[in-house]
Amino acid sequence: MFYDHNNYRDILTEEFEKRKAHNPNYSLRAFSRDLKTSPSRLSEILQGKQGLSAKKACEIAKILNFNVMETDFFSTLVESEHGRSQMAKKSAKLRLKKFGMQEQRRLSLELFEIISHWEYLAVAELMLLNGAKDSIKWVATRLKISEERAQECIDKLISTGLLKREKGRLQRIDDSLFMWPTEIPSASIKNYHKEIILKSLGALFTTQLHEREYNSLVVPIDAAQIGTAKKMIRDFTVELNKLLTGSRRRNRVYCFSTQLFPMDEIS
Repeated sequence: MFYDHNNYRDILTEEFEKRKAHNPNYSLRAFSRDLKTSPSRLSEILQGKQGLSAKKACEIAKILNFNVMETDFFSTLVESEHGRSQMAKKSAKLRLKKFGMQEQRRLSLELFEIISHWEYLAVAELMLLNGAKDSIKWVATRLKISEERAQECIDKLISTGLLKREKGRLQRIDDSLFMWPTEIPSASIKNYHKEIILKSLGALFTTQLHEREYNSLVVPIDAAQIGTAKKMIRDFTVELNKLLTGSRRRNRVYCFSTQLFPMDEIS
């Protein structure tokens, strides 16, 4: 797995080996050419005799078509070794621990079969608000669900390790975005998105304009660009999550949802 690597050199070596497996004639010289560096420098980088600058790390990540999170992870690995100060290196190492938690917290399809309704994620995020209460009534009131449903959600989140009780309050295990496997035709994933769409429809008529934003884009497209469009949406979602969860002043739980689908049919 990408996030299992302990240093950026292993990522580069793995990428080189993948390319060589695809093309036995692919050489380190060809790899250095693709990375826009000299063969001697690349060789010394892989041997640990030279390092990378933050700028060069970003350039390489772009060349290798890393997504936003992969680029952040790769650059953080570089900074943890070659940061300009001990403080920068220490900060990078702390961020790497969070990447590890994010990957461990990646929900398996089996777990998502259990947690396939909007209330579970909403309850978990509610625990990150300033002034969050370990109270069934408070959770039920904030989310407009029954106290029985609030209790059920909390119990299941605790049993699956996504919430814990510590120092007299409910706490999220970490602040990372809940993620699950993509491109898997799962009935529970479909049900989750159906519920989110229905919640969105309700909010359209019950939420004040200044508290929401709805946009639609209807355009003629080249269907071959769908893969690129999906990647852009996923990368943007990661960046938006970093922005919105970066504040220490958390007082509401919001849902951001996007839809991209064909409006025509091919006969």
